[in-house]
Amino acid sequence: MISSDENFRYEKKFLVQNSFVDSLDHLRYCLPCDIYEAYPTRRVNSIYYDTGNLLLANQSKEGHSNRFKVRIRYYGESSILNNPFLEIKYKIGNVGIKQKFNINNIKLIEDNFSLSYLLNNSKLPSFVNDLIVLLKPVVFISYKRYYYLEKFERFRFTFDRCLTFNNIFNPNKSFPLPLGSLVRFHQKVIELKYSEKNENDVNSFIKIFPLRLTNFSKYRIALAELGILDI
Repeated sequence: MISSDENFRYEKKFLVQNSFVDSLDHLRYCLPCDIYEAYPTRRVNSIYYDTGNLLLANQSKEGHSNRFKVRIRYYGESSILNNPFLEIKYKIGNVGIKQKFNINNIKLIEDNFSLSYLLNNSKLPSFVNDLIVLLKPVVFISYKRYYYLEKFERFRFTFDRCLTFNNIFNPNKSFPLPLGSLVRFHQKVIELKYSEKNENDVNSFIKIFPLRLTNFSKYRIALAELGILDI
């Protein structure tokens, strides 16, 4: 079982060339720690929302210290909208926090993936409610995720491969999404997640890790790959 996200609020990200490694297992020899598979591999599907002028993406691009993303996420086959939930991921300084909300998938499809029916939902943060009528689906992102946990549970790794993106500024009411027009991303992503108390251990790890630390988001990469917004 994966430790709660509450224990892993900080994260570091690395881009991996496809030819470099096929799974995180291939990197075991250079890790300064033992790792084990913490959760079964699964496909992660996300629909990212933004305003018409891509306010949220631009806040990320400009490096605002306080920023957030809004997405619908579900697991398994991309073509089956199974148990979706609304996830708000926001960053305050270097700390990342996630909030999840159950949503009605039938209502979602009937409303052409609009979130307007959630307006004035008391459970949503006020800053999201202020924008909810302006938010619309922008991109669809799907990938296969592997989960690993360090032996002493100081930090967690996720390894994402087979990333695909789709422009859904104008989604079709009939789900599934038009998977035939997906754009494939020819790199993989490793994320290292940890709590503040393990910052020193993480810094020591990064010094000998054979990949370069990068600052990016899958959402911004998707926008760039689809020609919607430059990184």
